[in-house]
Amino acid sequence: MKKLKMFFAGALLAIAGNAMAQTVTLTANEAADKNGGWTLQVKAPADIAGWQMLVNLPAGLTIEGTDLTVGGATFTKYDVALPAAYSDKYKVVGTQTAEGGYFLFCFPLADSYAATDLAKQAGSGDGDICTINLKAAADANLAGPQPCTVTQLATTDEAGVSTTGADLNTTIGHPVGDVTNDFALDVRDNALVLQYILGKTTEVDTNVADVNKDAEIDVRDLAKMLNIILGKE
Repeated sequence: MKKLKMFFAGALLAIAGNAMAQTVTLTANEAADKNGGWTLQVKAPADIAGWQMLVNLPAGLTIEGTDLTVGGATFTKYDVALPAAYSDKYKVVGTQTAEGGYFLFCFPLADSYAATDLAKQAGSGDGDICTINLKAAADANLAGPQPCTVTQLATTDEAGVSTTGADLNTTIGHPVGDVTNDFALDVRDNALVLQYILGKTTEVDTNVADVNKDAEIDVRDLAKMLNIILGKE
């Protein structure tokens, strides 16, 4: 467990800052508001032997975790997928903060392992290091852009040298008024809300359809949707 503890120490020290910074992009696929994931891409200045990050999600989104025991210690293993070549050697574990964020670590989880196990986890350039699988609560209101952040990002190379990445502020969710849930606001959404107003359908998420946020679904929502579609708002 010595190397395991050394990585934790190195990862935590990385928060204090190092000279080189990672370049990170965050993208959400089209199912991210219900059952999809984020793909974190890191352009690393050196081969990656492990990483850490603090993820804060919008209300209603969580990352599922299960208990995992290694060397007598209990961790929470989170639903984070790794590249296939590394999934059998690396695990993503972590803890939740008092504010509800997820502090995640990725490193070789074993009582002992060979130096070759500290090979790069993703390419020494562009390469996906993980996909974070999100779970949405049944009553989650993810209409409109919801804030989410990734901070305290740091990677560690085979020699134990850590580098830090810039904080990432982004949003997740689909447009207000997107009742067809296709991540676009267009005339099909307008038509479905009209059918709801006329009583011809009940299959509409009222949180999404209430575009003007007055707790009513009526022609004023239709008008606002049309203005957005036409680029007037």
